[in-house]
Amino acid sequence: AAAGPASPFCPPAGGGVATGGPFSSFSSVPSGSFGFNSAQSAGTTTFSASTGAFGGGISVPTGFGGLASGPPKTTKAIAPSAAVGGQGPEALSLPTPPEDSVSDVIFGGPAHHVAASSWDGSVRVWKVDGDGRTADHLLTYTHAAPALCVGWSHGASALFSGGAEGLVRSVNLTRPQLQLVGEHQSAVSALATTTEQPSCVLSASHDGCVAVWDVRTSGQRAATVSLGAPVHSLDLQWPRALAGTSTAGAVSMIDLRQPAPVVETAPLQSNIKKYAPRCVKLFPRGLNDGNGFCTGSFEGRVGIHFFGTPQASAQPANAKWGEDFQFKCHRHSCDVAGTQRVFAVNAVSFHPKKPELLATAGSDGEAVLWDVRQRKRVQQLAAAPASGLAVCAMAFSAGGEMLALARSDDWTGGEARSRELSANGARNEICVIPLAHLR
Repeated sequence: AAAGPASPFCPPAGGGVATGGPFSSFSSVPSGSFGFNSAQSAGTTTFSASTGAFGGGISVPTGFGGLASGPPKTTKAIAPSAAVGGQGPEALSLPTPPEDSVSDVIFGGPAHHVAASSWDGSVRVWKVDGDGRTADHLLTYTHAAPALCVGWSHGASALFSGGAEGLVRSVNLTRPQLQLVGEHQSAVSALATTTEQPSCVLSASHDGCVAVWDVRTSGQRAATVSLGAPVHSLDLQWPRALAGTSTAGAVSMIDLRQPAPVVETAPLQSNIKKYAPRCVKLFPRGLNDGNGFCTGSFEGRVGIHFFGTPQASAQPANAKWGEDFQFKCHRHSCDVAGTQRVFAVNAVSFHPKKPELLATAGSDGEAVLWDVRQRKRVQQLAAAPASGLAVCAMAFSAGGEMLALARSDDWTGGEARSRELSANGARNEICVIPLAHLR
């Protein structure tokens, strides 16, 4: 295929190393080098299918996992709010969910596609119709270890996934073909893509690095940013990337406008400092020109943070707009007076068309919508289910007309809680909630 336009991430001829502050180091990866397993080639693995694009007769090389597909399984009936605890909009439960806990879920692809990764190593893709009333299970492929994250390419039908074995992989939905994008020295915890650079994907890892990959050159890193601590979460709004590490309250901002990305000389500090951020999200462009970010924490709090010059507001209710603040969420009163049960915030996501609206998902099994400009709760999107499962991951569709969320055990209750959920017959679920009222 003809080479695409030059990417600002591509290293200069001959490779090279650029260094920044104490929290920033960049290196190019020599050809043929793939982290801890340098003997592994990074070529394209092609699968021969005798019946259909993803049909039977698919040959899978050992160690690469593979594609598995039969006749599409379709869910047509809408369960009246069963998936959302009996409140809020009706939900569509997707067919053939993973066997183990869901680690990530995302909307994307050429149509309304939902992808999810799981601790059973599987990555699954469904196609949802435009009004969220039916869904087809399209394909499943596997990592050799738990699959921890997924991401869609922009302008193409490629899906990326990252696993605990350290691999970043991709599959094109138009043909049965898996590719190795690159490799980390430890688990890949998060992925991010951008429309401005459709040939690039960012990956975060427990090896303490954020890597930039050019998918046109499989296995070649365009840049590496070392943050000095395991990276647990990642978000991207061009030209910035935001990474949350295992350091309490610390997040790092990465400027991607240069061939060697520039990192803040010290981590930004969340106003929630007791624990490491569980999830991070940059402001969309429609909110304060994108100059800010939010963090979710284990202690049932969300922090809203600003940088740059805040947008002026004529509304008295927004008089404090531009000042950092935090709010409590996913908390419930206990039988003991004056006490609360506090649940982790597992995911945060801004509505793509109404950027002031922020959705939060918690270990209590709820998804809630907030107006961060007005500093108020808008509505409950999903109530806690009878199963007791958490909302582990959540994502809006590109137009904001649907919300995908994954319910499973997030292990915040430990092994004892997991045994209890299993004994009660709790089953993983990925559902899609229509949000026509928010258009």
